[in-house]
Amino acid sequence: ANASVLITNMPELSIVKTADKDVIKNGENVTFTINVTNPSLTCSAIYNLTDTLPTELITSNTTSWTNANLASNTTQTYTITATANTTECINVTNIANLTYENNTGIVSKDANASVLITNMPELTIIKTADKDVIKNGENVTFTVNVTNPSLTCSAVYNLTDTLPTELTTSDVTLWTNANIAPNTTQTYTITATANTRCKNLTNIANLTYENNTGIVEKNATANVNILCICNLTILKNSTPSATSCGENVTYTITVINPCDYTAYSIDLQDFVPEPIIANSSTTKKISKLAPNSTFIWTINATVRAKELQECVVNVVNMTYWVFEDGNWTQRNGTANATTCLNCTNVCPSTLNVNKTANVSMANYGDIVKWTINITNIGRHVATNVAVNDTLPMDLQNLTETNILIGDLQPGQTTTIEILAKVISNDTKNITNIANVEWFDGYTNTTYNRTANATVEINICSINVSVNGIVFNDTNSDGLQNAGENGISGVNVSIDGMTATTNANGTYKFIIQIPCNTSKTLNITVQEISGMTNTTTRTVEVEVNATNNATANFGFTKGFSFDASISATTSSGDISNSKLCYGDEEEVRFYITIENTDNTETMYNITVMDILPDGLVAISSTQGSVPELASRDQYTKVIKTKVNTTEDKIVINKAIIEFFDKNGKKYTKELEISLHLNNNCTESTQGKNGEVTLSDIYVEINGTTANGSAYSITGYTDSDGNLKFINVPYGNYTVNAVYVQTDGTKLNGTSGITIDATADIYEILFGFKEGTCKSGIGGKVFDDTNNNSIYDTGDGVFENASVSYNAIDESGGSTKLTNATGDYLFYVVEPGKYNLSLDMNSIHKTNKTNTTPTSVEIIVHNCSEMVGVDFGVDPLANENNAGPTGVTVNVNSRSSQNITSQSSDISQQQTENGGTTTTNFGQASSQSNDQNTNNTTIDSTPENSNNVSASSASNGDSTNVTTNQLQQQSQQNNSSTGQAQITIISTGTSTSETSGTTSNNNTSSSGTSGTSASGTDNNTSSTGTSGTSGGNISKRNR
Repeated sequence: ANASVLITNMPELSIVKTADKDVIKNGENVTFTINVTNPSLTCSAIYNLTDTLPTELITSNTTSWTNANLASNTTQTYTITATANTTECINVTNIANLTYENNTGIVSKDANASVLITNMPELTIIKTADKDVIKNGENVTFTVNVTNPSLTCSAVYNLTDTLPTELTTSDVTLWTNANIAPNTTQTYTITATANTRCKNLTNIANLTYENNTGIVEKNATANVNILCICNLTILKNSTPSATSCGENVTYTITVINPCDYTAYSIDLQDFVPEPIIANSSTTKKISKLAPNSTFIWTINATVRAKELQECVVNVVNMTYWVFEDGNWTQRNGTANATTCLNCTNVCPSTLNVNKTANVSMANYGDIVKWTINITNIGRHVATNVAVNDTLPMDLQNLTETNILIGDLQPGQTTTIEILAKVISNDTKNITNIANVEWFDGYTNTTYNRTANATVEINICSINVSVNGIVFNDTNSDGLQNAGENGISGVNVSIDGMTATTNANGTYKFIIQIPCNTSKTLNITVQEISGMTNTTTRTVEVEVNATNNATANFGFTKGFSFDASISATTSSGDISNSKLCYGDEEEVRFYITIENTDNTETMYNITVMDILPDGLVAISSTQGSVPELASRDQYTKVIKTKVNTTEDKIVINKAIIEFFDKNGKKYTKELEISLHLNNNCTESTQGKNGEVTLSDIYVEINGTTANGSAYSITGYTDSDGNLKFINVPYGNYTVNAVYVQTDGTKLNGTSGITIDATADIYEILFGFKEGTCKSGIGGKVFDDTNNNSIYDTGDGVFENASVSYNAIDESGGSTKLTNATGDYLFYVVEPGKYNLSLDMNSIHKTNKTNTTPTSVEIIVHNCSEMVGVDFGVDPLANENNAGPTGVTVNVNSRSSQNITSQSSDISQQQTENGGTTTTNFGQASSQSNDQNTNNTTIDSTPENSNNVSASSASNGDSTNVTTNQLQQQSQQNNSSTGQAQITIISTGTSTSETSGTTSNNNTSSSGTSGTSASGTDNNTSSTGTSGTSGGNISKRNR
């Protein structure tokens, strides 16, 4: 028999918990896995399982299981998916609790898993400037604050502060990978210096960091205004201020430069009034005025009236140039002084004062504008005019109320505006009184006038609305039609307030105005990049209790194009040219327009260049093209030359016009400034002193294209111009005749062919009288005593060859000595020359030179004669190799003998009426050195009225043929000028040809003078005792 018994045990369970992620962000999921295991091979178990999530995690899954049965030797698995629900950074632990019963009682076991919740906080940035307004060269400090508001999370960021180019700094402006702790603010400062004037600048700081959604970029700005530059001050007074007829008056003009820049080309023009006559010049030009300097100019005048009782005003006007922001800008100023002539019992000056307010009623906090108009209705000037506006206690002044006006001329009106804020809540009338005081110099009395205006303070107010829409006006008619949608994100402003259009393009303002009043408002819409407005950008509306206002603004897609103007010279970069009058090179302007629009075509494009005084066109100044497709461009080249000797700044203006496909006209104006005759001298101004020649006789003779004879004559006008119209095609000779001051004639002749290649032919004839009286002369002598000086008894050499050549290779000549050994080059232009003796032309054996055979000389002006003698010793010792090298500078003085001696060289200069003679000789002590011809003769005679040349020693003199030079120089005054002849043909041409055409077979000839001619086939010109020249240019109309 048997008996069975069941042995049962409660097994020991185990619990394990894990998480699938270690780190998550707010809004991300984490999955927890719980494993409950029964290791018993035979016994099952009952248990309870609870998973309590921390508050930073949320889930919709089951987190509690009761009376769960677990078979032997098995594992039960549970999963819970939870979502992070916090913006903080925190490490959370999730605990699972297992309870069951074993042999000894109830058992409780825990298992946990941790996850780190991390977040990227939202940072903030603020930027400020310590100054709103600075001057050029002054500092401003910008402060940038970056704040992390998170209590638990740190962050990493980049910060960049990009300064405008008008500000410079040596401070750090870039910070990368900067770490900011929770709940802290980091501060950065940048000190910058203004390097320009007259700019309103915005400085932007850029912050980038990463938050939970990605990279974030934020900007903060601060504004600073750089003040504009100052102006010159001009003052004027009269001494005396009251005088009698016949007495003198002195006007003193003072120009002050209080600025930090130099002013250039300051022109003063004084207008001395009747009946005063100026005894000195009334115009003055100042090349420049340095900073913080003063220029004083006086004008002497005399009262010429006999009987007069009147006070007159003398006005001086000023213009000047300054260089700012890379451009030349012209500015102006004016001043005046009053002189009273025999002024007795005159009427005093009388001022009329009127005062108004811009509103009749105002509320607390409103700003009232008071306007004071002051007019001098008397006959005389009111001086030291001052305004004192005493505001009542109900108003707070926002502008200066004590104002010094200065002088008011008869009939002159000045206006003063004073702003005041209402600071009273009381309902009452307030009256503002202005007192005007002035001094009358004619009665020696001070006067005053008052005026007032009243405003009612009314604390009642109502709200009115101003609204409208900013729309895409596709047909450009200024009205919103069907299908023309609103434009969002556009700023509209009104009285200091700004609203931004919403997604539908609409905006709205609520304005508070006093009860029972109307108010006028100006509504302005911002410009939209890439679009043009089809309505006015500013609209004036009136609102009141019964009338709200609406203002709509239309825009259409703008035409995208670029336009530019630049300048060069024909030889290169214009910055390397002084642009001097008389330069051969051209000044060329390039006016370019490019169609940068991606879709539209430009139509009927025209370019017109408006040249300033000082430049003359040598090509057409207008151009056009029918159309420009997208990305096409058109460039018009304008060729000019400088036609003034004045040192000045000029502005060339170009106007570009075109139309779009709808017929809308677009206009663009361009400007470029040039400095003409910048530091030019007479040597760089090749035509300095030239004038236009009137009454020049001109004749055209020739044969027309059909074989007929043709002839026409005329005289140039006062501007040196003569125009022949409707000259038929053909071959002609153009002759111009200029009569010199001595009665002789200069003839300029040009051959010309007129055909279909051009419409207009211009011939420029230049004439210059042969008046230069300078020369080079001397003697070639037999230096028998070897002392390098021409002495009595020394022989001479006939037919010795002497040459002079300009150092700059501009000219030269060779002559043979006459029977007395003399040579003479007359009518030599001022300059440096090399003068040399050809020893081979002296047919003697064993000859050697006792003076240098080649010397450099300087001719300073047209009234100077330089004499150089050459010594030759045919019997010299063969070991005597000549001078070893001499450099001599001779400065002549009239009526003086200058002698210089040395151990091996002696010189004698004898001057008669500006003539210098220099003798070079070799002393008895010689060396075997080779000849060195580095002698320079620099002759500067002070007396240039008489011209002669001589060489003298021991009281004996030999005359050089100076009469030849005098015969060639009959006039005391030189004359240089030009005449321009224009021929317009009967034919027409559609091609555009500009500039000067040069062809071969050009010839010129002269008699007792020189001539030059110009630039077409078979052109020639002749001159007598002077110079003439002709240049031809051809162009189309």
